[in-house]
Amino acid sequence: MESKKTTIRPPAAIDPGFRELWKHRELIYIFSWRDIKVKYKQTFFGIGWALFQPLGMMLLFSVVFSRAGFSVDIPGVPYPIFVLSGLIIWNLFNLSVSHAAESMVGNAPLLRKIYFPRLIIPLSSIATALFDFLIAFVLFILVCIF
Repeated sequence: MESKKTTIRPPAAIDPGFRELWKHRELIYIFSWRDIKVKYKQTFFGIGWALFQPLGMMLLFSVVFSRAGFSVDIPGVPYPIFVLSGLIIWNLFNLSVSHAAESMVGNAPLLRKIYFPRLIIPLSSIATALFDFLIAFVLFILVCIF
């Protein structure tokens, strides 16, 4: 009677499972769309909130820092546009990191019930942050043209 010997080796490198993510790519779209719908149905302004928030922050920063004497003089670039450009990038980073971390806790019941790549949950929250970024970026382009 021959005995079989099975050797289990760790992977040669860290593999996030891109093949499996590609196989389940529609879940990223579904979860992202769900988050976008929930986010904007719960606000009074709806999708206008994505436009109002960066504009309001730009006005607040411009007024406060220009009165306090902290405004930066950049030749050819008005200070409010400078502030808006930094705010939309910061909001993308902030929303991506904070919502990706919260998404695993918020979707814990779903993670326990069925199998799918766990990386899909934070990726879908990052895609939701990218949607907000795109809206703010269009606003930024319009402000630059104006």
